[in-house]
Amino acid sequence: MAAVLDYQRQLRVDPLHGAWKSVTISNIKESEAQQQALHAGGDRWIDYSVALGRADRDNLAEILSVYDGLYTCVEERLCDKNAAVRLFGYDAMNIYSYYGAYIECEKLRYIDNNYAQGLMFLRREFVMMTRRREPRILTLKDTDCHRSERS
Repeated sequence: MAAVLDYQRQLRVDPLHGAWKSVTISNIKESEAQQQALHAGGDRWIDYSVALGRADRDNLAEILSVYDGLYTCVEERLCDKNAAVRLFGYDAMNIYSYYGAYIECEKLRYIDNNYAQGLMFLRREFVMMTRRREPRILTLKDTDCHRSERS
């Protein structure tokens, strides 16, 4: 993590990268609502994930930025890919399982397939490295992303 932050400091002069900042996502915890939405699946899970992402938008953006920085560090061969995957892959998989619908909606919103690319890269590599059954990537329509806003 320190190597990623050092790398970012070298690339840009940004006050956000001047000091260590602890960022957590408070909404990632097992809850009855989350379990009900997960088991219901379909639209209910999509609505839950999108609402969760909106509620935690700022912290999630910070975390995705760190994952994107780590991805760049790996791509530029400044960081070891296997170590990065072992250290951050499991969390990337979990973050996507909670915020996947929100992330896919943001890709549609910004017409940007590179949104959250670091998280997606580490998630995919972790699944391949550990030979886990890969949770599917969501394929959403724009209407899925705005359904909860209309109701």
